This record gives sequence, C-alpha cells and structure tokens, in this order.
Amino acid sequence: MSMDRRDFLINAASGSALVLSYHFFVAKDNGDILELIEKDKKQQSDNIMLHIEGYKSNRLPLVTKTRYTTEDNAEPQEHITKGDGLIYKNKILTVDHIVSFYEIEQMTPYGPMSIPIDKISEKTYHNDIELEAVVKKSHPDDMAIFKLPKFFNKPDYEIELGNSDELKYLDDIILIGDPVDMGVNVRQGKISRAVHTIEIGDGFKFFETKGFNSDILPAPGDSSEAGITLDGKLIGFLNQRQFGALSHYTPINVYKPHL
Repeated sequence: MSMDRRDFLINAASGSALVLSYHFFVAKDNGDILELIEKDKKQQSDNIMLHIEGYKSNRLPLVTKTRYTTEDNAEPQEHITKGDGLIYKNKILTVDHIVSFYEIEQMTPYGPMSIPIDKISEKTYHNDIELEAVVKKSHPDDMAIFKLPKFFNKPDYEIELGNSDELKYLDDIILIGDPVDMGVNVRQGKISRAVHTIEIGDGFKFFETKGFNSDILPAPGDSSEAGITLDGKLIGFLNQRQFGALSHYTPINVYKPHL
C-alpha cells in the first residue's frame, strides 16, 4: 500500500490521519512531509491575512441621527448611534439596531422600562454623506441593507457569502471588530451554538428571530462587525452579547433574499 506525499499532507491536515501513520507510509520522507505541512500552514495564514485586510477595506463607519418626541415631552430630541456597515457588491450591510432607534429604556425601582418614541426623522450617514436608499430594515431580525451610493468607490476586494445554515458546533470563526472605537481588533473563536430560532423581547412585544453564537467575548463597539470563516466567507454580523460571555450574530442567510 502506498500514499502520495501530497495526498498524505491533505489527509493529515484535515485530521483524517494520525501523525504516527506517516512512519509506516513515508518514513524516509519525514523531512519533506514536515516541510510541506509548514508551507501549507503559512499559505493558510497568508490567505487569512488577505481576507482580513479585504474586509477592513470594505468597512464603512456609520452614524445614525434620530429626531423624536415622546408622550411626556413634545420638545424634539436627538439620539445618535454609531456602528459599521460592510460593502457587498452594490449594497451596504449592517444590523438594524445601529441604524434605527425605537424606544428609550429607563431604569425604575422595578427594573428597566421601555418608553416608546414618535420619530420625526431618522437618517444614516457615512462621512456626512446620507445613505438615502434603504433596501430593507428588519427590527426582529436585526438586519439592515442600504444601496451603495453610485459615487462611492467600491474596494477591489470582493466579499464572498457563506452559508450560515451549514454552521456546526466548533467551526472556526473570525470576528473583525472595532471595540470602543479603538481600531480594528481581530479575534478567532469557535461556533458554540449553530443557527437556531430564539424569542426576543422588545418592550412589551416579542419576536422570533434566527441567530448563532460563538465563544468570542464581544466588547462595546463590536455590534455590526463581520464574522467570517477561515477561508474568508461572510457568515454573519455580531448583534449582541449573551449571558455575559457569548457573541450572538445575525446570520448572513437572513440577508440573502434581499441581495
């Protein structure tokens, strides 16, 4: 029985062969095998870095300004939210809660209370340029899509979409975040819960929505940042911190029908 050195490398790298096996098949080529494995690791690392730099070039800082009144205060007020969008072809993808404002949360002796608002206007900007064309906003799904203004220069790097419905426990994920606006911070983790349906509360309303979790600890400012696979495919956007330690994501498949 024989095994080609390259075939063995692929099998070993994928975990389908034990390290001890190569002594039986290719003991005389031990040095070559190790060299090939190291080259393969370096190539994978280089590819990951290219994807990270590509995603960084597709990020757009967004600022949303919402003017509103409340039942108890007729004087117009302004609420500002910040986050990032990601250029995908002729669209800008993000999460809804950084481009929409629905209610004011106040703490009371009995716990948090939601106060509804009456919107006067709500506008999202990139570098003071208004994004006028909304393709889709979904509060329950926490997703939002804008048309990319025609005069924007699209980056050379083209993002490829993954299939979030195929995620499995312990799949690798890379989060390209921007915690507390201190600059891009890249973290790697594992999928801790595959795509599932959950019920979320918003004031007195409840919605069913889809999401998945990773074991990456998110920080303030990470909302709307991209989660990608090791081969650079976009699988979702971080939307909240759950149970104090887990990242929760809006799956990319929620966006696909509108792209």
